[in-house]
Amino acid sequence: LYIYFTPKELMIKKLFLAIIVLGLLLSGNAYANKLSIQCTGENTPNATFTITNYNIIVSDGFVFELEGASESSASGQKSFYKRNMFGLKKLDSSWDIFINLKNRTATITTYREWEGGVAKDVYHRYYSGCRW
Repeated sequence: LYIYFTPKELMIKKLFLAIIVLGLLLSGNAYANKLSIQCTGENTPNATFTITNYNIIVSDGFVFELEGASESSASGQKSFYKRNMFGLKKLDSSWDIFINLKNRTATITTYREWEGGVAKDVYHRYYSGCRW
């Protein structure tokens, strides 16, 4: 049993299949679980930030825990602790990241040398021109 299509029917069938295939290819990233953002460093080297379901990963390998993400921003935090001579954990440094997708900027802030709950050494890394 053979099914014969007229040239017009064959052209419509091919066009329909092409639309379906293109639609599937283009919609593949609709539910992706990562977003990569490239930024130009202002007082630091350029960086790529990859936002996943749980982390923000900087191109140099530094990983922040994702605190929150929305259509317009993402933020994360990372802390490092030391143990003193009695074995008690003491905060050594804390790092915050904030990516603003609306104005295409990002900031990484480092807090060190804690005294009385306040960081004495604070350093900011600024990024601009962020694009994904």
